Amino acid sequence: MNLPDINTIPDEKTVLIRLDLDLPFDSGQILDNSRLKKSLPTLFELLGKNCKLIVIGHLGRPGGRPNPDLSLRPIYIELLSLLNSFKEANHSFSSVFLPSSDDKDELARALIANDLVMLENLRFHPGEELNSPDFAADLARHASYFVNDSFANSHRHHASVSALKDLLPTFYGKDFQKEFQTITEAKQNPIRPLTLILAGGKKSKIDYLPQLMSFADNILVAGLLPKYYSDPPNPKILVAKLQEDEQDIDSDSREAFVSIIEKSSTIIWAGPIGNYMSPSGQKGNKAIALAVTSSPAYTLIGGGDTEAVISSLNLNNKVGFVSHAGGALLHLLSYNTLPAIKT
Repeated sequence: MNLPDINTIPDEKTVLIRLDLDLPFDSGQILDNSRLKKSLPTLFELLGKNCKLIVIGHLGRPGGRPNPDLSLRPIYIELLSLLNSFKEANHSFSSVFLPSSDDKDELARALIANDLVMLENLRFHPGEELNSPDFAADLARHASYFVNDSFANSHRHHASVSALKDLLPTFYGKDFQKEFQTITEAKQNPIRPLTLILAGGKKSKIDYLPQLMSFADNILVAGLLPKYYSDPPNPKILVAKLQEDEQDIDSDSREAFVSIIEKSSTIIWAGPIGNYMSPSGQKGNKAIALAVTSSPAYTLIGGGDTEAVISSLNLNNKVGFVSHAGGALLHLLSYNTLPAIKT
């Protein structure tokens, strides 16, 4: 499937663009801006076309209510600092942050005076997570095109993900395209055997197993997921046994996982093996991370927690492809499409 590319968007248009603005924070400080950096090529191209940009996204889980601690203003400031190289090398552009998107006249005035307008956290509005058509229509009101460059959120049935694509001509940013194509290729044309490591703490991941079994040769189930797995035994699936405190998998499971990984030619890993925040949850993560990154197999990891495990061991440069997406990765692998993709 070829997704509509932004290079066909005409010059000097108003573009509503959804970015992955959900950056990790601690004490008000941004810990990692790599999600913003991934979208810079898309922003550079659109600004180079003299397009007006309305930037939207979310941060955290404010529950449909304003929360000053989850304001996107710090993200806006960080984005501007990253865009400075473009401003200096090409042409100047003006920008503004709007603390509310409710005043449509204010947004119209902001677009007249600025090239880039960032709106406040979409999840401050209940309509976002309720996938409200009215909220989506309000977002789309001033734009001629919609660009989605937030692959990590593309599995959600939210207004800015699944509803907007039906209201405006929709295109996909460079990072979205790269994620989609890489993951699709890994599924459709793998070097076998293909081993999928399904771990982490979200019980909902178990629901993907029937679809994942259709193409994976081996599925290794870890994290807290063994607590929720109750299906009959399957030769493709190896379910780890947990330690008594449930913070990690036991030593026999670690050895069995490593043995399968060593015989694999494609490895897709989604979710930490143990609780990487706990001292008693480290052995599984370390053993599997070392086995995956020392393997000659093609390796793809997905999800912020999985990436954190790899980063904590300084193994990022030994992975074939790192995706910020966890849920979107599993959804695309399972169904070959996403709620964000216009069909």
